[in-house]
Amino acid sequence: MKNLRSILTVTLTIIAMLVLMGASFAEDYPGASISVSLDKNTANVGDTVYMTVTATNTGVNCTLTNVVVYISKGELKVLSASYSGDNPSRGYQPASSSWPLGNIRPGKKVGPYKTLVLGLQVPPEMAGKTITLSARFKLPLNFYYDNLGTNYQNFYPSVSQASATISVNPEGQGSGNGATGGGGSSAGNGATSAGDGDPLAGAAQKIQEAGSDGIGDGLTGSDGQAYELNLPENEEEASPYSYLAGILIIVVLVVFGYFYGIKR
Repeated sequence: MKNLRSILTVTLTIIAMLVLMGASFAEDYPGASISVSLDKNTANVGDTVYMTVTATNTGVNCTLTNVVVYISKGELKVLSASYSGDNPSRGYQPASSSWPLGNIRPGKKVGPYKTLVLGLQVPPEMAGKTITLSARFKLPLNFYYDNLGTNYQNFYPSVSQASATISVNPEGQGSGNGATGGGGSSAGNGATSAGDGDPLAGAAQKIQEAGSDGIGDGLTGSDGQAYELNLPENEEEASPYSYLAGILIIVVLVVFGYFYGIKR
């Protein structure tokens, strides 16, 4: 009985150790992701756009080795490049548009990631266009288990590329109404413009305003020509007092003739 108890104890101990060892080994796995971000969504010709590329080791107890990122910057011109490292050979390489960032260790003080920031200028030929900027890993990625030493293996991460877009405003874009027009007709003293294109429209309105008195002013149409409107002048009517004066004169002459005849 005592021996059986000892055997069970040893067996359970061995099983527990194997479980713990399996759990510890199961926690070691590789992982990687990449992201791209821009400091603006729209830009004008001549602006500088800052593109940030971040490569992250998302694995556990696995170091990524000899990591290379290829960058597509469209037609934008590279003005500056900075990265989280002090080795120029690990920075941006213009000839191949690549970033050989080297190794990324997991969970270190500086973080399990490395970043590259490119300052890109928008050229005139990109006016009115939408540009896609992207970055991708050179696959497969290499890694080794830190707990097991130099055990290099290859793998393909689930996030191996990323992109972002920027829209460039057209040059000289503006808005406005380039045509202004007016309409109407009016008549006045001296010159009148007919805004509706009819040269006699102003004259018609002037006649309506003048009534029966008549007008003698010149009229000007919208075509710049002068039109003269001749109306018959109203004949002058005799005053009633003139008739009365004539009658009185006749009466006076008759009376004068009568008395003149009597005296003779």
